[in-house]
Amino acid sequence: MDEKLTPAMRQWRRVKDQHPGKIVLFRMGDFYEMFGEDARIAAEVLEIALTTREKNKVEPMPMAGIPYHALEAYLGRLIRAGFRVVLCDQVEDPATAKGLVRREVTRVVTPGTALEEGVVEASQPVLLAAWCPGAESAGMAWADLSSGDLVVWLSTASEAQDRLRAVGPAEILHPEGFPAPEVPGATVTPLPAAVFHPRDPREALCRRFGLPAGLPGLPPEREALGALHAVLDYLQDRGAKVLKPPRTEVPGTSLVLDEATRRNLELVASVETGGRKGTLLEAMDATLTPMGSRLLRDWLLAPSAQREEILHRQGTVACWLSNPQNLRTVRERLRGFPDLARVTARLGAGIATPRDAAMLREALQRLPGVRECLAAAGGVPGALSREELTGWAARLAQVLEECPPPHAREGGIFARGWNAELDALRDLAENAHAAILEVERRERDRTGIASLKVRYNKIFGYFLEVSRANLGRVPPDFERRQTLVNGERFVTSELRDLEARILSARADREALESKLWTDLQAELAAVLPVFREAAGALAREDVLQGFAHLARARAYTRPEVVDDPVLLLEESRHPVLELDSRHQPFIPNPVRLDTSEDQIVLLTGPNMGGKSTYLRQAALIAIMAQTGSFVPARMAVTGLADRLFCRVGAGDSLLRGLSTFMMEMTETAAILRNATARSLVILDEVGRGTSTYDGLAIAWAVVEALRGGEGGVGCRTLFATHYHELTELGKTLPGVRNLTMGVREHEGRVVFLRTVEEGAADRSYGIHVAELAGVPARVVERARAILSRLEARRAGLSLESAPPGRPRQPNLFPGEGGAEEARVLAELRAVDEGTLSPLEALLLIHRLRKKLGLPS
Repeated sequence: MDEKLTPAMRQWRRVKDQHPGKIVLFRMGDFYEMFGEDARIAAEVLEIALTTREKNKVEPMPMAGIPYHALEAYLGRLIRAGFRVVLCDQVEDPATAKGLVRREVTRVVTPGTALEEGVVEASQPVLLAAWCPGAESAGMAWADLSSGDLVVWLSTASEAQDRLRAVGPAEILHPEGFPAPEVPGATVTPLPAAVFHPRDPREALCRRFGLPAGLPGLPPEREALGALHAVLDYLQDRGAKVLKPPRTEVPGTSLVLDEATRRNLELVASVETGGRKGTLLEAMDATLTPMGSRLLRDWLLAPSAQREEILHRQGTVACWLSNPQNLRTVRERLRGFPDLARVTARLGAGIATPRDAAMLREALQRLPGVRECLAAAGGVPGALSREELTGWAARLAQVLEECPPPHAREGGIFARGWNAELDALRDLAENAHAAILEVERRERDRTGIASLKVRYNKIFGYFLEVSRANLGRVPPDFERRQTLVNGERFVTSELRDLEARILSARADREALESKLWTDLQAELAAVLPVFREAAGALAREDVLQGFAHLARARAYTRPEVVDDPVLLLEESRHPVLELDSRHQPFIPNPVRLDTSEDQIVLLTGPNMGGKSTYLRQAALIAIMAQTGSFVPARMAVTGLADRLFCRVGAGDSLLRGLSTFMMEMTETAAILRNATARSLVILDEVGRGTSTYDGLAIAWAVVEALRGGEGGVGCRTLFATHYHELTELGKTLPGVRNLTMGVREHEGRVVFLRTVEEGAADRSYGIHVAELAGVPARVVERARAILSRLEARRAGLSLESAPPGRPRQPNLFPGEGGAEEARVLAELRAVDEGTLSPLEALLLIHRLRKKLGLPS
């Protein structure tokens, strides 16, 4: 260690060495200071001044600081930026410390363990995951400290990575030396491999963390148990007490939505901004509690695939709708309800404050009003009826001050009348000034010295000060302590005893109040499961009353949920776009998908005609139905889906080294590999990222594969395309139906009707869209001229030259005639068209056009 460092800086260096890779906030007086690289990072992230310590040195130490009273705000910014933070606090009073103030690490806060109010957003879950790769499989475990959920998962490495992205943890633990999975926005924390691979993982989990012998219900593989061990080890001092027993996620219990589908449908995050504005979550969030909002997010990312569960949720929604006054009442009583789940989590993590105890008291006191509404809406969940909830509501009302301080060290936590010893110490400490004044008054009366005063300083404590003119009146029991120019200072035995009692009372009060606070937290920790279950039940009821509120306000209908693979909607609407006041009134449309005549819908139509909107609204309504919500339609029958795939939009994934077309093909391949007959598939513009005929061939083959039959999937599919040739399948293949987005031309203007009609489009109106987008008129006119030539060439008509007066463009179309053309004609004459499939015919045309030098 550098001998030139000051004692305080040696303290900081020891902490920094013990916590590599973390930012150390080092308490010095009224500030938390950061040094070295920590200071540089903090200055940039927190936008605070970067200065230096000991400026006269050749290489002064960078330094930055934040006020201690603003810790939560700055800490939150560091955590949201993905940093792990160590808090090193002063653990003794600097005023009474002898020499260097003692400092200790009081908290380690990371993105996956942050629970402090103001540090993590109330609507966001706090998720920590561990990744343990093996030779043929990968184990995962993740913990939600807010809800207490602890889940273990085992699958192939690729499936596990996709599941991990679906979970969306804030922090991922992984073994050193192994690459971490790529999850957008997650902080990666490497740990020693031994944490993931204890010698006997079963014995370690049972002995260290008290799990039941045999680990019932958990996968036996070492990868899964290793991931679970890593999570529990990491949380041992950060919140493991609040977790429920670990469970394995059972396949088939929820609708599987892969990363691409969640992104393309913008379920909880906008593709454009990353925020929730414009998402399905924003449109559906009528919850009134933070835990309800978080649970809604979970339901949207993993809708139920169990019909009984969905029907039960629908039944609760219907009960709320049947009594509008009760619905209004429960919403009033839930508004502003404390975050019971997070308070419980902080109690379990040992970081609760007196304000948290007050929030718990408020939540428990407000529960009876909510229970009253629930009883009128079909019944009160057992988790909200426990006797402990009522008992602790009364206990905390008796114990706590009305407005306790934000930090325990400030004192004043407990109400008067609860602890007699504390009241006596508090009276003595708080009435010290009055007692001193009483001594001063009595000594003035006894001595006749009107100017006598009782004063205090740190060296002598309390003393009596007498001016030089009155020294002759000082009685014999005054003990001289100090002589001054203008007088002298004295003490008496009474004043000495009073000082001892005052100082002792303050210290004793602080010690007793600290002990009582520790005892109270221990008592509350014993009933944490009761509070956690109540928070979960309340969150569920909050989501369901929110569904009822939306159904009533937006004229949603109750979908009939069936086992058959169908999706039948009448007058369906997009749940997000219909709320956008910038748009014209939303035009509703029907959706019909089944496994007979309408298994696959091929949707064509003009650019900007509404194809993508139609596809997305069908997918979003299917998801809403499986969360238990009512849906925006006049009538709805939704068949349970096991998986929903949505491939729409385009965009290069440069960070992953994938082009637009490669991304498209990767997502399409995943659909063809994983879709089943019970899946719902949404595909938009498959094949557009490559040449026309390559793209058409791929799109054609994908439709055939999804249709079923020999080796096919046979799932419900909405397939939007610009390849008008593809609509031939709607005429030749059973179960494939052609629909188009309505459009009309009137006096040279194109009108998009936004309605779905039978049939196939013959034009895309791309040039009209370019004109609407503001493409210069000369470019639009030139495009029209070229389009006319292309269409004429396709029809076998002669081509005219460009209009006079314009610079002649390079000829796009080679001339006719010659030996090659003759060979092509001969080949055409030899073809037996009756033996060609539509796709083979198209490929033949493509090959012959290439021979003639024509564009594909």
